[in-house]
Amino acid sequence: MRDKNQVYMKKMLCKNHILYSLGLFIMIIRRVKI
Repeated sequence: MRDKNQVYMKKMLCKNHILYSLGLFIMIIRRVKI
């Protein structure tokens, strides 16, 4: 059970990191465009 939890947490962290990176990327593009 503990191992499964760790894998799930890692997957969530990975997803959050990708979403955060995308958000940051979009913010930078908007700043450059304006």
